[in-house]
Amino acid sequence: MRAWREGDSPRQVAWKAYARGAPLLVREYQGHAAAAPEFDYALLPIRDREARLSQLSRWVVDAAAQNQSWTLRLPGMVLRGAGTEHRRRSLEELALFDMERGP
Repeated sequence: MRAWREGDSPRQVAWKAYARGAPLLVREYQGHAAAAPEFDYALLPIRDREARLSQLSRWVVDAAAQNQSWTLRLPGMVLRGAGTEHRRRSLEELALFDMERGP
């Protein structure tokens, strides 16, 4: 567990500990047993399109910095992988995200 930072996934927050009065803490998983994170545009509880894209970009940058593999799900597209090229492709798709593809 570590202290919450802006951009952390709400799914990783230790909500039960927070409800008991602890500060916002985030679960960090390491090792081979942890599944690769999936960043899904459609599942984000954020209504603003730009805010969704910004959050997804943050998660991609963080996953790449931690040498993780990840899956990025955008309407009509799924990108899986790891490394510099996957980071570049993911960020490119987020930057070029077409309003007509999004909700």
